[in-house]
Formats: sequence, structure tokens, C-alpha cells
Amino acid sequence: GVGESGGRESAITGTSADFADDVRSIITWLRTRPDVDGARIVLAGHSEGGIIAPLVAVTDDRLKGIALMAGPAYNGRRIILFQNRESIDAAPGLTRAQRDSIWKTVPAGLDSVAKATPWMAYFLAHDPLVTLRQVKQPVLVLQGETDHQITPEQADTLHATLRGAGNRDVIMRRFPATNHLFLNDPSGAPGAYGRLTDAKVRRDVLGALADWAVRVLR
Repeated sequence: GVGESGGRESAITGTSADFADDVRSIITWLRTRPDVDGARIVLAGHSEGGIIAPLVAVTDDRLKGIALMAGPAYNGRRIILFQNRESIDAAPGLTRAQRDSIWKTVPAGLDSVAKATPWMAYFLAHDPLVTLRQVKQPVLVLQGETDHQITPEQADTLHATLRGAGNRDVIMRRFPATNHLFLNDPSGAPGAYGRLTDAKVRRDVLGALADWAVRVLR
């Protein structure tokens, strides 16, 4: 959907499953290149990418591993309802009655968007844990402790689900004062992202990702 490429319709019709097909196409292309070892590829997925990477992994046993960075453990409806509740509660100048009145409109609003947008319909219904239980490759779970978009306990659920399904090569790292974008942020409130003075991904997060990749790609 950029420049002279096609795909602009994907903003309307595409779902996470379609984006997983895109990733599969990229991997297939990489494996044709003489400068890439097709047997030594890992995926790192952030946020929605934490849904997409497992979808690809369960269909490609040549993948060496996946890293889930702030990946969701809940279906999209639960996540978006939480995000909306928090946003409404944080909005200034509203009474409790006004907040409750706005909140009552949210579920129907989500249903309306889902009817018009395939991406939203898929996201609201998709249970990431169903796919995750089928992942056999090594998995790295990275999570910020002040993430308000994908709440931190979801990393624990991802870790426990993988281990419970028999995957023994699972590492989880949670980073203090780290928001959804893996920036240093004691608050983590999405509405304050623009006021952060440091817009660089934390070095310890990148270090953990690099160290893991070096190990699984040996």
C-alpha cells in the first residue's frame, strides 16, 4: 500500500491472518536469496505481531524461533474493552455518571466497527492461546511492566500456556518502567507518549532480543 505498490485495500479488508500470509511470502522470498541462510530465520512480533508470529510459526517448522514483544494473551474484545475503560476513566472533566454513560456505548460501538471492518472482526474474536499451544519452536516473551495497552500479566499467561503445552524452550523477561513501545516510561499512559523525552527502545530490551537470537540461530 505504499508508493507504486498494490495492497491499499488491505487497510479495509486485511486481517491478522492476511498479514501472516504476507510474512510467509517474505520468508519464502528470503529463502531464495544467496546471502540469507533460509534455515536460520527468526521472527520478532510486536503487539499485533505477537498474534501474527505464532500463526506463521505453526505452519513453518523451519523457523528457528519467535519473539513476542508485548504480545496479547487475550482476545481483542477483552483488550479493547479494557483500553476503552481506562481511557474513559482517565478523561478529564467528566463526572462518574458521564463516564458510565459513555462506557455503556462501547460494546455496541465495537460490534458496529466489526461489521464494517474485517480486521476488527478478526481481532475481537481471535484467541491467541489456541495458536500458541501449537508452537514448538523456541519462544522469547518480552513485556514492559507499565504497558497499558497489553497488560503485563498477559506475558505470564503466554509463558504458562507455552510451557503447559509442552514447549520447554520459553524465556520471559519483564522490564520495569517500560511502556508498550518498550520505551523508558514510569507511567506508561498512552496519552503521554508524545511527551516522553527519550524515544529510543530500551537497550536492555534490544540486548535481550539479540542474545536470544544469537542462541537459537547457532
